Amino acid sequence: MDAYTLLKITNRSSVTDEQVEEAYNQRMKELENKVGPEKLIQELKERYQTAYEEIKTEELRRNKNKARTVEDINYIYNKMQQEKRNQVYDVRFTTSLSLLKMIEDGKKEIEPNLILRNEEGLQIAIYYTGEISYRRDNGVEDSLPQYKIQTLLRNVKENYTVYTRLNLPLIDGVEPLRNKVANEFLSRSRLYKTKQTNQGYLGEYEKQEDGEYKIVYDETEIAAVMEYHKILEKRRKEQKENEGGLEHA
Repeated sequence: MDAYTLLKITNRSSVTDEQVEEAYNQRMKELENKVGPEKLIQELKERYQTAYEEIKTEELRRNKNKARTVEDINYIYNKMQQEKRNQVYDVRFTTSLSLLKMIEDGKKEIEPNLILRNEEGLQIAIYYTGEISYRRDNGVEDSLPQYKIQTLLRNVKENYTVYTRLNLPLIDGVEPLRNKVANEFLSRSRLYKTKQTNQGYLGEYEKQEDGEYKIVYDETEIAAVMEYHKILEKRRKEQKENEGGLEHA
């Protein structure tokens, strides 16, 4: 959970120093009447203090709000694990993985939810394939959609599994957003880089006060995707070991 979420600040792009301080004071005040283990309450106080220090001035917020590059994602996740924060629990996938294979195999009955084309002539077919469900460290249930992105350019087809929040009707209906998604957010270079470096986590587009969209990342979502792929890797190893055992039986 990032500093804004922890302090329950929703207008992150326009919040003032005074509003940040007010939110911090409110969270600390809530702890005065909180019933629970003293150690837990002290830990929450420290987390609120750290969050406040991260975004208490306009300059700090401006630097923090800059969209992180894809290469930062693994660093963020590893740092989170070292600090033992943003833990996720009960990570699971809610749609059969066979759907992904059906799309990759070109089953005609599977229709994409949306098709985009970008400036280089790349066709981008978007399939909703399910979602990762998980529980945040504060006990709140949450989920992150998974999509299969299939690109086609000069008869070369490529498949990517990504994790993001896509408002497909909005993307389809708002041309400036549609162009940004096709040419930037789901560009071939970004899809490839994301696949290589951070298990397909894309972040999401967030509309700013000036009407522009920028890419933002949620640290708990990063953790959920990373944990989910750890589970997948463990299952693959167990399956391989079981198959090996049967061969030698």
